[in-house]
Amino acid sequence: MKSKVSRLSILGCLFLIILSCPHNIRAQWKQDVWSIEDGLPTNVIFDLHQSKAGYIWIATDNGISVFDGISFRNFNSRNTKAFKTNQIQTIFEDNQGTIWIGTSHGGLVKYEDHTFERPFGKQKNINQNILTINEDASGDLLVGTDGGGLAKIKADTVISYNAQNGFISNHVSILHSMKTGDILAGTLDAGFTVLGTDSMHMSSNGSQVMPNTITSFESDDSGNLWVGTSNKLFLRRDSAFTSFDLSGFAPDANTIRAALLSRDNTLWVGTQHGLYVKTATSHSLEEVAGFNGKVIGDIIQDRESNIWVSAFPDGLFRLKKTTFQTLIELDSNQDGIPVSIIQKDQADFWIATTKKIIHLSDNSREEFNFNSFENTPQINDLQEGSGNTLWIATNLGLYQFKNGTMRRVFLSETRTPHGIQDLMAKADGTICAATLTQGVSCFDEEHPQEAKPVRGLSNDRVLGIDEDSKNNFWVGTAYGLNKVRGDSSIAQFTETEGLSSSVIRAVHADEQNTIWLGTNGGGLNRFKNGTFFHFSDEDGLNSRTIFHILQDDYQNLWLIGVDGMYKASISSLNSYADGKSETVDWEFYDAQSGLLSPLMTGYSYKSPLDGKVYVLTKNGISYTDPSEKVHAGIPPLINLQNILIDFNEVPYPDGGKLILQPDELNLEIKYAGISMSAPEDVSYKYRLEGFDQKWHHVENRRSAFYTNLDPGTYTFQVKARSRDGVWSEKAATLPIIVEAAFYETMLFKILILLAIIGGIGLLYWYRLMNLKKIENLRIQIANDLHDEIGSNLGSIALRSRLISQHPYIDDEEEEGLKEIDRLSRQTAESMRDIIWFINPGGDTIEDLTNKLRQTANTLLGNLPHHFDTDLHDPEQHISLSGRRNITLMFKEALHNVVKHANATKIDIQLKTDVANLHLSIRDNGCGFNPGEKKNSSHSGMGLNNLKKRTDKLDGDLQISSTPGNGCHLQWSIPLK
Repeated sequence: MKSKVSRLSILGCLFLIILSCPHNIRAQWKQDVWSIEDGLPTNVIFDLHQSKAGYIWIATDNGISVFDGISFRNFNSRNTKAFKTNQIQTIFEDNQGTIWIGTSHGGLVKYEDHTFERPFGKQKNINQNILTINEDASGDLLVGTDGGGLAKIKADTVISYNAQNGFISNHVSILHSMKTGDILAGTLDAGFTVLGTDSMHMSSNGSQVMPNTITSFESDDSGNLWVGTSNKLFLRRDSAFTSFDLSGFAPDANTIRAALLSRDNTLWVGTQHGLYVKTATSHSLEEVAGFNGKVIGDIIQDRESNIWVSAFPDGLFRLKKTTFQTLIELDSNQDGIPVSIIQKDQADFWIATTKKIIHLSDNSREEFNFNSFENTPQINDLQEGSGNTLWIATNLGLYQFKNGTMRRVFLSETRTPHGIQDLMAKADGTICAATLTQGVSCFDEEHPQEAKPVRGLSNDRVLGIDEDSKNNFWVGTAYGLNKVRGDSSIAQFTETEGLSSSVIRAVHADEQNTIWLGTNGGGLNRFKNGTFFHFSDEDGLNSRTIFHILQDDYQNLWLIGVDGMYKASISSLNSYADGKSETVDWEFYDAQSGLLSPLMTGYSYKSPLDGKVYVLTKNGISYTDPSEKVHAGIPPLINLQNILIDFNEVPYPDGGKLILQPDELNLEIKYAGISMSAPEDVSYKYRLEGFDQKWHHVENRRSAFYTNLDPGTYTFQVKARSRDGVWSEKAATLPIIVEAAFYETMLFKILILLAIIGGIGLLYWYRLMNLKKIENLRIQIANDLHDEIGSNLGSIALRSRLISQHPYIDDEEEEGLKEIDRLSRQTAESMRDIIWFINPGGDTIEDLTNKLRQTANTLLGNLPHHFDTDLHDPEQHISLSGRRNITLMFKEALHNVVKHANATKIDIQLKTDVANLHLSIRDNGCGFNPGEKKNSSHSGMGLNNLKKRTDKLDGDLQISSTPGNGCHLQWSIPLK
């Protein structure tokens, strides 16, 4: 598959130049440096160590520095009490993850649980000038000092080994663990000795050819030992020593200061005058560019295989093995910009630039130009043909290069030149030429002038072409995608059919005949089973324009975007598009990855020989082997760094559990994902279990904020994702307890509940007391009315009767006295009713029943009547209003019966249930028509009064009556 974008300007006539130009195909190492300007406390560095948490610990002459790839955290005697001096000489981490720091005349410092301490103080058995620290197979700490020999710390016991008790020297410079479990102790003045695993067995180095000042050790799995000294580097193999003389590089290059044997068995040697390297297959050391004249302090390899070097006066270096290596560097002004490449043999490449054709073969370089032609074309593409033929696409048409001869070829008998953008060989052997103005034409190599144009395309500006396994020809244009079938019929697709952009810049058909499309502004599109799916920045693809698509031998797609190169497996893309996964596992490459320039020419190439991927950039051609993983697959190590409460940093909590007090409202947690290859590209997600419903994805922000958390228990979790899309295996966690304020505690809530209950009880008691007072007042009033007014009314009635019997009273006076007697007795009767109403002793249903029965007997006298009762609860209370109105309605109803009904029989029935009182009065009198308006009590004021009193009680009154058939009154009154 081939598809490219428009190239730049080009050249002229043909001539041949043969140049001696070896091309470098070795792995590249990109150098980055940090110095005091970047946060280092000083550029003088003595020792380096990567901790199990991933941090680079740096021992300097101005304290200890901890580097997370982005920033430095510095600790010294000014801000850390445990440090009595600022000169740090060595760093060691034991098997438990405790970090031990050796200082110059400041003793041993221990870092554990986020805290520095000086556990042994100025103990006499440990010299305070510490040069080296290690650990034996038993886990006992070994401390080498300058002046006090060797100290062994076993639990809290310190055992000293020095010249006074038989040890070879008081000046131990280096302790090195062998694969056998033995430990080598190098000294400043007596060579080195072996410390046995079972005892402090001492033996000499057995060689007089080696200087006594030992500076470094390195050993491999075979037992070979590299020894750095004050004069030369030595290799001990099979008990024999071989020396390496570096004085040819510089006089003081033989002063070895550090050595490292990396995982690929490459030996790195730091000297007083620079850095040198020896690969596993080479026999000598080579100088590493960029370090000439620098004093090397230490060399380490991190977990991602980066090499870290401290070099004075510059500071801290990182040498990162890049994914891409260099095939050839080109000067765009002189050579032009590369646009295409063909590999014919392992070291045989044909390269097309905008100005020339370059042939690289072994250690030679040939250049072919267009000087013999009248006009100089701009080369756009190169396609291999049959019989050692190269077809060259240019802005002036097609050229054929064969057996050292260049000739111009026309694709039609009219000899009209076509500006050709792209060339592609189809499965049937024909070659198709894509243009920016006249569509696509396909030709047979033997008869190019008989080229057949593809007619009916959606647009003649063709930007990308490919062929699937069913021999369908796919053409991407400036307006849509075209599927050209074998019968020459064409199906066209634009945004209407689902494309994210109709400008198709790249086309690729995979083995499953899924079509992958690079668009202008619409990202990557997948066309499968008649449906388009769109990948863009929301899906992790940060480039909305894709210039080229290449598939490697490992089912990965390589995409050239505006900002670099992206890679993703086809399975990952399909899984995401089909909704089976939440993310695409993208990998991103740019100049940081070893590409010669971030400006790519829109073309990449897969070698048919070994599957390597070649990428053409403005400054030359880079390549990589997709089968090799330089950094991919190594997840970041995620760590919690700092905790800030109300914007103030607090110590890391003991036991790893953070407790927030009720008045601590603002929480900030800082974290770092340690990926030393590309720390700036580490992204994060975090959540607070118990608060967040889902993960927060925050790109490269390294802190989380929470405010006003409710009391409770939470767990903060954070994970990191590397540049290559690999998430940290475990989340860093922090349990958090937010204490409740007293007013938020259960005790407070119980007290409040009890207070409310007590308040309600007090109010209820107060109400009962008031009711009791009212009841007592009612009793008092009833008694007073009975005793005073009742007695007076009785006296009035009695005196009026006595006076009426006097012989001198005339008839008129007698009638007046009788009226006084009658009114007095009537008033007394009303008074008794009132007394009964207000007396709380008559508040029950039974009391009301007795009152109504008494009233019926009084009012009906000798009139035959029957009073039936059916009481649900005789002791049920009834309100004062209920008693009064029911009694008055009852009296008025009976009064109407006696006065107007002419009845001979009356039936009274009183029933109660749980909620209602039911009263019925039925007579056999003359009856009436309730619907007629008459000037009678039945239909006038009497009935209206009954209805009004019933309404006051929220009750219901039913009146049933017809003339001649008596009357039936029915009440249903709620008992409140």
